[in-house]
Amino acid sequence: AWAAIEAGVYAVSDDPEVVCRSGRIEAVIESTGDVEYGARVAFDAITHGKHVVLMNAEVDSTIGPILKVHADRNSVVYTYTDGDEPGVAMNLYRFVDSIGYKPVLMGQIKGFLNRYRNPETQREFASKHQQKAEMVASFADGSKLAIESTIIGNATGFRPGIRGMHGHQCGHVKDLLKLFGDKDFKDGGLVDFVLGAEPHTGAFVMGYNDHPVKQKYMSYFKMGDGPYYMFYTPYHLPHLQLPHSVARAVLFKDPTLTPRGAPVCDTVSIAKQNLRAGETLDGMGGFASFGLIDTYEVCQGEDYLPMPLSIGCKLLRDVPKDQPI
Repeated sequence: AWAAIEAGVYAVSDDPEVVCRSGRIEAVIESTGDVEYGARVAFDAITHGKHVVLMNAEVDSTIGPILKVHADRNSVVYTYTDGDEPGVAMNLYRFVDSIGYKPVLMGQIKGFLNRYRNPETQREFASKHQQKAEMVASFADGSKLAIESTIIGNATGFRPGIRGMHGHQCGHVKDLLKLFGDKDFKDGGLVDFVLGAEPHTGAFVMGYNDHPVKQKYMSYFKMGDGPYYMFYTPYHLPHLQLPHSVARAVLFKDPTLTPRGAPVCDTVSIAKQNLRAGETLDGMGGFASFGLIDTYEVCQGEDYLPMPLSIGCKLLRDVPKDQPI
């Protein structure tokens, strides 16, 4: 690693310790999507004084708050990445808050959702785009949506209004202004998503401000009559925006998105089909289960299995279709 850096050339290794323990490397990006491997790499990097930037929602949604404690102890930044929806949403959250509007609802704009999609149904699409069928299935069945929403909740304290969120189907993301109101936010902010709505991708934050002069000017600037206003980013480009998170961590010690403390949300594994005792679960985007977000208190109280940890688990009892594991 030292020689490559001195020579200004790229180096490739199958040993992550080379990166995590090199004295010349300041930040480590972990992007495998594997919980066990990703957690070990992130922890090794943190304990050796490296900032950690995750494009691994599975790790962050499951043990992010634990890794954040270790990062604080080692005086390094632990952050999820810009460009993926949670990072895009968090950038919006901070912007909305900074201009004097209270964020009350945030999430992502999702184009398609079918809880029962699997690697076989998604194989053709995955092959066309040179992607793994299991990964594409985890997008289609909402499991990735659930763990990314969990990350947002753990970073802000926002919770789902119901298990799995409402996920209203709308013509435009701004239609959410008609579907949420004071009664929805009496217990705090919500994390949710909108389905099939223009602009069809990106993230949104709903902000609140009832000052009459501000309402007048927001109406003038075509933002609506208030007191709730919709802000959204109509794109997310992780392969281009991730370097911004690295720069923020290394240069400014500023995380794009990081857990605020103890977990607030978690992701429940739900049976995709009738499952029998003795079966082994195949994890994210598989045939056995999909993930739904719920509050951490509920998940812990009911001893639910977090979706990213489900792979390789052997069932002790039958679980009917659509029931939590």
